[in-house]
Amino acid sequence: MCGIAGALGNFAPALIEQMVHKIAHRGPDNLSWFSQGKLHLGHTRLSIVDLSEASNQPMWDVTGRLCIVFNGEIYNYQLLRQQLLEKGYQFKSNGDAEVLLNLYLEYGAELLSMVNGIFSFAIWDQQTERLWLVRDHFGVKPLYYTFTPDGLIFSSEMKSLLVCPDVSRDLDHDALLRTLVFLWSPGPHTVIRAVKKLEPGCYLTVDANGTSEITQYWDWPAYQPGPGSVESHSQAVIDSLRQSVSDQLVADVPVGSFLSGGLDSSLIVAMAAEKSRQPVDCYTIDTGDTDGFEADLPYARKVAQHLGVPLHVLKVTPDIVSLLPKMVYHLDEVQADPAPINVLLICEMARKQGIKVLLSGAGGDDVFTGYRRHYAQSVENYWSWLPLPVRKLLK
Repeated sequence: MCGIAGALGNFAPALIEQMVHKIAHRGPDNLSWFSQGKLHLGHTRLSIVDLSEASNQPMWDVTGRLCIVFNGEIYNYQLLRQQLLEKGYQFKSNGDAEVLLNLYLEYGAELLSMVNGIFSFAIWDQQTERLWLVRDHFGVKPLYYTFTPDGLIFSSEMKSLLVCPDVSRDLDHDALLRTLVFLWSPGPHTVIRAVKKLEPGCYLTVDANGTSEITQYWDWPAYQPGPGSVESHSQAVIDSLRQSVSDQLVADVPVGSFLSGGLDSSLIVAMAAEKSRQPVDCYTIDTGDTDGFEADLPYARKVAQHLGVPLHVLKVTPDIVSLLPKMVYHLDEVQADPAPINVLLICEMARKQGIKVLLSGAGGDDVFTGYRRHYAQSVENYWSWLPLPVRKLLK
């Protein structure tokens, strides 16, 4: 992951430096920032694609009109880059951030219908004096923002915003209540009343005068049952998953994977091993005989042996709950699920072994109703797609 930060307004240049250093852990490969009048942009880089300095950010396009700070991955950037080259656009790097700059020059906001990836980014347009903040379709990459009397501040992490003394620390009690009910705070709300999350599938436009507007560019499509058999739909899911895994293996650094031995991670590792030109290092947790913890290790070992992939095992003990403060620090908000503690430990282990990217099967249960609570959500989704008169009749 990388980190982005910025401000648009009457702020001292020292602010952006402080904001960037607050999120330095997100991108240890390069920290950069600059100030120009009311504009302040900063970036912390974790190099995944194009490891050269040419892909450091903040990055200006070759015309000097646009500047970007970008966190994420555009999986189809190579195809889009080739299309732009054929249109006569020039590039000084081989990464995906510069592809976004040239896409913006050619298509404007319409570029969001073309990109496949996970991202949050900000593009400053020198010509229109507008800042464009964008978050990906599903909200995988975080983006927080707040408005102070002096202007807009934004960052990948909430703690970065709080270095500004003008950001109120008052709690949002409604957000806290939602957290207790839903185990997270949905929508744009955070536990800090002044700080908001840019919602998934949305972008925020702010001009130099402080005028702002939020636009939703994407939403879940309405359910439309398609023709075909169960077998054909199942094959379509497999093909889509295989393509997704293949897309996410595109990197200039080694790619590993979480492996619990469950269906989700096992499928992903199998497809990655099938596609990758080098062994896919896998990581799992050993909880031993600890009460209350389901042992993943036996299943992970069977899958690793079957696929012939290296498996790295991290032994944990019940005292990992002492890591809760560290987990909350990195997640920024109240977290009801202890699973991120294991994720934190595995990521630290993988990073020490030179792995910057880990594939994960997280999300499979949500999509395919793996637990009862997910099934209830699925039923609710189908219900919401019914026309209002039909819902009233069924009630």
